[in-house]
Amino acid sequence: MTRRISYAIALAALAAISAPVLAQQAQPPLQQVDFPELAIGETAVVRIKVPASTATSGAIQIYAVDLVDHPGLGLQVLDIDCGEPGFTGVHWDDDSYVGCVQVKGAPHQAFTMLVAVRNQSAAAGKVTVPDALVSLEGQRTTKTALLLQSLGD
Repeated sequence: MTRRISYAIALAALAAISAPVLAQQAQPPLQQVDFPELAIGETAVVRIKVPASTATSGAIQIYAVDLVDHPGLGLQVLDIDCGEPGFTGVHWDDDSYVGCVQVKGAPHQAFTMLVAVRNQSAAAGKVTVPDALVSLEGQRTTKTALLLQSLGD
């Protein structure tokens, strides 16, 4: 009988400890709103919804469009508008990465990033960039695909 009670107490304690940890890891991904159709040379603005965050002070927050690992797809990210106070836009010189960064990591409401994307040379058809939409809050990272339609020449 004592073992059953001890086992039940241990399970209850484990559930109480792990529930907040699991809740923290269940961060919703960034959500692409626009799915533009671009001919080669055309540029479009893509809206990306960023979910609200309850991040604690000190956690770095980065919400980004990352094409670094996909140079052969023929896409560029040209600019970003964070649209949220406290976030700073960053842009790599090679047009492969843009992001909104908040170093202090304060909680924030949901907001929408505006990202300028250019079809430099993507072949005609659906273009899927796996893991291009990146959300990093402290130690938690989520990634989802960026989707576009290339009209070719």
